[in-house]
Amino acid sequence: MKYLPYLILFITLSVPTFAQKTKKPVKKKGKVTVKTPASQTALDAHLLQPGQAFAYDIVKGNLGKTDPQDADKSYYDTYTLNLKEGEELRLEAATDWYRIAISLESPDKQVQTKKDTDEFPGFSIQKLSYKIPVMGTYQLKVSSTDPNSAGDYVIRKYLLPAEVILPTEQADFCERVNFLLSQHQDHFSRIKGKKTKTDKKAGITDHFQTSFAFLPGKNSEIIFETEQEKTKYQAVLGEFSTKDQAKQLFTQHVNQLKSCLQGWEPDELSGEKFEQFGVSSYTDFISLTVKEIGKKKFQVILGLD
Repeated sequence: MKYLPYLILFITLSVPTFAQKTKKPVKKKGKVTVKTPASQTALDAHLLQPGQAFAYDIVKGNLGKTDPQDADKSYYDTYTLNLKEGEELRLEAATDWYRIAISLESPDKQVQTKKDTDEFPGFSIQKLSYKIPVMGTYQLKVSSTDPNSAGDYVIRKYLLPAEVILPTEQADFCERVNFLLSQHQDHFSRIKGKKTKTDKKAGITDHFQTSFAFLPGKNSEIIFETEQEKTKYQAVLGEFSTKDQAKQLFTQHVNQLKSCLQGWEPDELSGEKFEQFGVSSYTDFISLTVKEIGKKKFQVILGLD
């Protein structure tokens, strides 16, 4: 089976211990590549510690003829997760080989299942969000919807505490990016505050406060575009009197994003020529933009949607 040219690899982010727009970037996809098999405990490498904002793991695996098959003749892999009561588990599995399925079995044999049953468009994604009811060892099964399907897959796992904990002011750029990604699956509902305004100039757009400022003291908000039913996190990273000053900060943060998100392909409209930069995974799109907001006033803006 051929890889589609518009799907990209989820790649490991740094693991935590803890736009007036010109032309909107087009999300770009890439390929999933796996070089080594994953161990059964690979998704359990980083447990959520007290006071930690989140824990993160990623697995790159493969289904094939050396794997066991279930009653439907689908190959499968299993992973062990040691989870604590009250934690929130967020899983996302993706592949461009087959329709993917995941199931999570609790210590008392209760099973949560997500299965892709839509027509296969060349890639498949399934998500699972689960509040842990009891401490213990859970089993995650990764398989395909269709029998005898083989190929690479990627799973990423976030663990969130029962109560929201924000990264400290000392958290580095990559930790802050990871934290935002951990909040994206439920459209940032954990860090979303009250509505501040509704903008009707370009469709109806609602603006909300957020408890998480990407950079301390800098304006951040959550935006909901009602016509597209899309939620976005947006933060001002800097404001300057000249475009050259703004572009210096823009370049600095582009390099940081590239470092944090190694393997994410840049968008077609990325670069200094367009004064914007974007990278995407299967379900996340992160952008940096230089925006002129008035006479001799330029902002560098980060967005995640």
